Amino acid sequence: MNSITLESSTLHPGGTLRGTVSWGIPHPPRKLEVRVFWYNGEPGSGEARTIGSLELGEAQEGSRGFDFALPELPWSVTGQVVKVGWAIELVEKKSGSLALADFTMSPDGGVAMLGKVDEPWSGKGSLFKR
Repeated sequence: MNSITLESSTLHPGGTLRGTVSWGIPHPPRKLEVRVFWYNGEPGSGEARTIGSLELGEAQEGSRGFDFALPELPWSVTGQVVKVGWAIELVEKKSGSLALADFTMSPDGGVAMLGKVDEPWSGKGSLFKR
């Protein structure tokens, strides 16, 4: 019964993420909230930065709308070595993650695909040839 419904899963930098979160848990919640964050790697691994959260109170079940202003960066990107993604998550302190919804944030609405690197830069010398 726990779910997150987004008005759109494709957003622009500086835009607004809107939707509805619904929940039903078998015990009184301890710090139930919805969080918006970006991450590198996959959700739950690597680095993540929360850019906004909304506390949902103490009801064991309910539904609530949300809207979060998004920053200009970072954009959604993917490549062989790195991935930056965006998500919104329903979290309860005792149970952990209850629902998760990914979305894309970029100027053109798509995930930027990073090209293959044939010769990685070693950190020695100039990155630019003259």
